Amino acid sequence: MELLIVGCGKMGGWFARHLAGMGNSLELYDVNRQAAEGLATEVGGKALKDLSESSGGKGVIVAVPISASKGVLRELGSRPGDWRFVVEIAALKGPVAAEVRRLRRKGMTVVMLHPLFGPTTRNLMGAKVAHVEPGDEERERTVIEQLLPGADVIRIGLREHDAAVRYSIALTHFIGLAAALLLSRSRVRTLPTNSMGVLMRLVEIALSEPESFYRDELMRSPSSEKAMRAFLREGERLLGLLGQGSLDRTLRRLREVQDDLVGF
Repeated sequence: MELLIVGCGKMGGWFARHLAGMGNSLELYDVNRQAAEGLATEVGGKALKDLSESSGGKGVIVAVPISASKGVLRELGSRPGDWRFVVEIAALKGPVAAEVRRLRRKGMTVVMLHPLFGPTTRNLMGAKVAHVEPGDEERERTVIEQLLPGADVIRIGLREHDAAVRYSIALTHFIGLAAALLLSRSRVRTLPTNSMGVLMRLVEIALSEPESFYRDELMRSPSSEKAMRAFLREGERLLGLLGQGSLDRTLRRLREVQDDLVGF
């Protein structure tokens, strides 16, 4: 299959390696030309200087920051001819939904996909991906199965997805950064306990993101900020309960709903 990957960052690179390994022919484009050329050399693809160099008929993977996704989809839709399909993997779907619907009205198969795994993933069996607000569900599912065989596909509405993302990604990265700041300033040598291992994994994930991640809409939107401030309020409330020695009732309630805290 001939595919065009727009965006050669972490996830664009993951898709390039994964899809090249499946025997697909790849074209690669990134505003950072060196990134596209380096990835093309690695996977045996062709680096493009401009999107206009690619003809229609190919499948397209859009793996750019949320702030750039809308513009890329608009450019793809303005090109003459047609694409075999377009898959966009932005972590938030609200900002791109209007462009996706516009392309669908033109008869294109456009998949709003959110891989719920990171760029170090090697085995797709059981790896979860969110299929957000499908247009033609059967055709879009076929595309997902072609690109990500063995993945566990979760169908979810746009609003539910974006609300969940603000807690599942924005809040967890906020916690990881806050923990990193606290530990770096305290200069205390921590112990390798199980809970510390979990916390340090959050720190590792938060620090592995490029600076651009923290400038993009997911981390800076009012809705994400609201979730972060709610977390801080719960922390203050928890401090009060600990000080009063009255945490028992809260612990019992949380243990009763523990299995429901993760929805999928």
